[in-house]
Amino acid sequence: MFIDHDDELTLNALEILYSYTNNGTVDVVQGRSWTVNEEGKVVYRTNDNFPIPTIIYSTDHLKNLLPQQIALHLLWPSVALWACLIKSSFLKGIELPDCIYNDTSFIWKLKLLAHQFCYIPDYIYKQNEHADSVSGSISKDENVFQIFKVFEDLKTFVISLQLPPMFIKYLMLYEFRMIIGHTGGNFTPEVKEKFLNRLTEEIKSNVDITEELGIFFDEDMVKWYKELRE
Repeated sequence: MFIDHDDELTLNALEILYSYTNNGTVDVVQGRSWTVNEEGKVVYRTNDNFPIPTIIYSTDHLKNLLPQQIALHLLWPSVALWACLIKSSFLKGIELPDCIYNDTSFIWKLKLLAHQFCYIPDYIYKQNEHADSVSGSISKDENVFQIFKVFEDLKTFVISLQLPPMFIKYLMLYEFRMIIGHTGGNFTPEVKEKFLNRLTEEIKSNVDITEELGIFFDEDMVKWYKELRE
């Protein structure tokens, strides 16, 4: 597991996670997490996308999933790398990029390579949020651009796998969703303008995913994408 030094596991978290591995044959088991701010208020809980234990099989099987199933696995769920138990022999050779928000890249690598990726409904991880952490609100102006490094790393990885072309579009959808998610917060006007300009460059350099956005996301996301791409 990857665990931050200031976060907490629930009682018996490892035993709970391992109980879903089918005696160690499942590559990744992902539990749920919640986030508490410095005032002790819960500010986030993992979405209830998988109310029962659910195994998603390899990328060969992903091609046969319905759009809603693809969205739940690759596009919409919490990153939640820190709530994962990962089979050590499977983990070898998968690199965690050296940048902030690197869990955004690493979790996708796990999902594309895992023969079996299991979601469970149990809450096993508590994240303690701090404004002065490297990804916290105090440092956001300084560090937010590192999300682009994350996707540079992930693009190189996905291309190396030589997957069907649709997976490149899945990556573009995931990238747009995650980077749009970084546009909130208290940026200075200069940083916000620079970030949106960088996002615009990224969108225009990628394949057009307007049609796919209409399938997987709501109208507001499609409208925002079109405005940035034009």
